[in-house]
Amino acid sequence: MPFLYTRLKELTPEQRAVVHMYPPPNEMYNTTHRKYKYELQAPQRDHDPVKRAIIRAIFELRKENIQACAAAVSAQGLTLNPPIWPLNEQNQDTPFEMYAFKKRFEEFPSGFGITIKDRWDSRPLTADRVFIRASKVKAWRPIKEWLVDWTFSKEYPSGSPALTMNEAQRKWWTCNGKYFPILELPCELRLNILEYVLGENIRPHTTRDGGEVKVVLGFGRVMWETVPRPNYAIFGVNKQLHDEALRVGWTYSQKHFHYFENLRDVVLCPNPPTAPRWLSNVTLHFSISDLFGMLDLKFSETGTLEHEPKMLPRKIFEDMTTLETLTLDFPSPYESCNSWREVLEPYLEKKYKFGWIREYPCWKVLVDWLMTFLYPLLKDIPRVRHPVCRPPECFCPQSCYYDTNVHDQRHYGIPLGTRAFDHDDRFYPIKAQEENW
Repeated sequence: MPFLYTRLKELTPEQRAVVHMYPPPNEMYNTTHRKYKYELQAPQRDHDPVKRAIIRAIFELRKENIQACAAAVSAQGLTLNPPIWPLNEQNQDTPFEMYAFKKRFEEFPSGFGITIKDRWDSRPLTADRVFIRASKVKAWRPIKEWLVDWTFSKEYPSGSPALTMNEAQRKWWTCNGKYFPILELPCELRLNILEYVLGENIRPHTTRDGGEVKVVLGFGRVMWETVPRPNYAIFGVNKQLHDEALRVGWTYSQKHFHYFENLRDVVLCPNPPTAPRWLSNVTLHFSISDLFGMLDLKFSETGTLEHEPKMLPRKIFEDMTTLETLTLDFPSPYESCNSWREVLEPYLEKKYKFGWIREYPCWKVLVDWLMTFLYPLLKDIPRVRHPVCRPPECFCPQSCYYDTNVHDQRHYGIPLGTRAFDHDDRFYPIKAQEENW
């Protein structure tokens, strides 16, 4: 956490002007943000019509602009001089005055010059007559127009420490009194909106209720922050929306599974949901170790791949009778969060000549292996997809062509002509068949 004297170095000219007029206590310069936050201790006038007009402009803009509403801008005077409006003998030589503006998520306020258009006009002061000017800028701008630009940010309101988009939306509707008339919309449009509200990351799982196991919609067993959570608050609005959202969640949504055990428990549950086609669209985000475990693929001590097919995966896919679309998300073995090493480490931990396989697996070969062993399970599914091409391009950090890389062969102790995988030669017959066909 930076100290106060460090935070003061990053101030804008407008913020630096306010801090120069009202500096913090000397004993607080070596304190952190948690112990001390800057507070403007400027004296306030009892009667200031200009300040009231500024605050009125801020409140009017909060009803019109979502970012201005979420920013919660506050304003106050910086001097005890007479206000610049209405025009009189005491202020006729003062065309403008400094006021401090502060956003909710900022620590230091900013000072800007304020002037009044047609100061001689004695009619009630309105926001359209209040003009503002920043430092090093000659032109005066209407305060509402300037506030829209000042509160706008590409990182706001979705970035920290500002409000999230949902929080800003709720706060904005509270200010302007608006609401979304979802029950007045046609049923078909309402279902589309509910599908968008629930999102595409519904992860069903099993739970025990009163001694029986049943499948429910929920967060599943993946709770890390990088996985977006479905918005289930819509279920608590009223009974009609609860029933419609439940229908959308079971029938029209895409079901995601991140573990094979989770898929097994849901598909083989003795009390499945009564909704039709509730497993028609499924996406599998299994790790490499889960895919190898589901298919019972193992590496022998000599480095060969062994396969002992199980009946359980076949039964699971056969029980999904309504499955129409299956998406396979093969994770990249180059990512640090992938568990590729867990597959090979028990077998190759002490065998140095196979160490390169643990460190740099070929994604192209890996997907080709998995698709080969998955084919008996997927051949009867109408649509099978996955985000990358089949097989994906090879991005191995280390070359896969050991026949042409003698240095790597000698370095890893690999006999000449072994452990080679020529991608072009391997898939040339497929390309030739496609071209001739």
